Amino acid sequence: MNLFKIIIAILVLGAAFLLGVLYMKPTQLSLVEQVKKNVNDVLAYPQAAKFRNIEYHFSRYTADNGKVGYVCGEVFRYKNDKPDGFKRFIVKTYTHDEDRMDISIPFVEGGHEILLPEQVEQIWQQKCSTPATSLE
Repeated sequence: MNLFKIIIAILVLGAAFLLGVLYMKPTQLSLVEQVKKNVNDVLAYPQAAKFRNIEYHFSRYTADNGKVGYVCGEVFRYKNDKPDGFKRFIVKTYTHDEDRMDISIPFVEGGHEILLPEQVEQIWQQKCSTPATSLE
């Protein structure tokens, strides 16, 4: 009878451990979904944002074999409570073996008046005009 109780206790503890691991596992957003979330965070009306033409542009490998790249696209935004149309955005990313993802603060065209339109165009040409790379 004691052996039966020990086996039941082990099974219950094992099941509790497995359920705890499954419950505590953080949800992993895809790179594009995480970028969209970060871009939404800098918009005045994130609920009205619409995205299009999102592409990943690989830049280089790091010393630890991570990947540095740029996610570029367009987002429909509002400015001064009025529709401002689709504006380009750029987000620098670092990924490593799908277990680590670092994303920069998004740069949205027209959102930072510290850059001239010519500078925005130059950054776009340097980082987002290379052929797009698959996100897988």
